[in-house]
Amino acid sequence: GLMSVIQATGIVRNYLVAVSVIMLLNIPLAFVLLKMGCDAPIVIVGMILIEIVICFIRVFFVHKLTGLLVVDFVKNVFIPIGILYLVSSATIYTIQKIYFENSNLWSFLIITITAVVVISVLSYALLTNGERKFFLDLIKKRVKKS
Repeated sequence: GLMSVIQATGIVRNYLVAVSVIMLLNIPLAFVLLKMGCDAPIVIVGMILIEIVICFIRVFFVHKLTGLLVVDFVKNVFIPIGILYLVSSATIYTIQKIYFENSNLWSFLIITITAVVVISVLSYALLTNGERKFFLDLIKKRVKKS
């Protein structure tokens, strides 16, 4: 949504330059991490960190263009998503390490089902009352159409 707001204003040159330069850092960062002997998951963590930086650049540009309050964005969007990511990742990682030392189809299915359940429950729990009502109304409409 942030990118759409920026594009809708028609003032995209500075935004695209900033985001493109930061995105290009993925290549040298991956190279350095791999040369240091890091595994692929560490490279992906580096890419995620760059995406977080890009997200804050988007917030900065939207703030400049529309007056979006950065504190509100962090409180209402970034923190709930961070909680969802950290708790679901830790849960899935723990289940995988405790119960499934061997990788096979059975462990993949259990972990996938666990991931869907954990992410769904956490997502619902982190929604505001208005978002929950909107989501439930949307599901009710879909069920009635069927």
